[in-house]
Amino acid sequence: MNFLVGPGAREDVAEIAEYIESRTAGRGEEFVAAVERAYTAIELQPRMHSPADDGPAGVEAREYLLRGFRYRIVFVILGDDVTVLSVAHVSKKPRHWHDRLSNDP
Repeated sequence: MNFLVGPGAREDVAEIAEYIESRTAGRGEEFVAAVERAYTAIELQPRMHSPADDGPAGVEAREYLLRGFRYRIVFVILGDDVTVLSVAHVSKKPRHWHDRLSNDP
């Protein structure tokens, strides 16, 4: 399988890390490290993670809840590709990432 992180998800991580770092020094780096560990886990066993409740019909969308942070990583499995589409706070509006299905590679 090919593992990809879409541009929207990359922007999400950068913005969230900057925000967290502005609130607590060093915590932004911890967030990025947690995201990297999550990416490794997703890449190794993508189907081990829970289906995303807000996934559109016909799309295998899954989520990874980030330990130590109230954020989730949403990714889709399409053929041989696993693509991360979103990293967002768990309280963010469901389905906010759907527009990225057609916009992110």
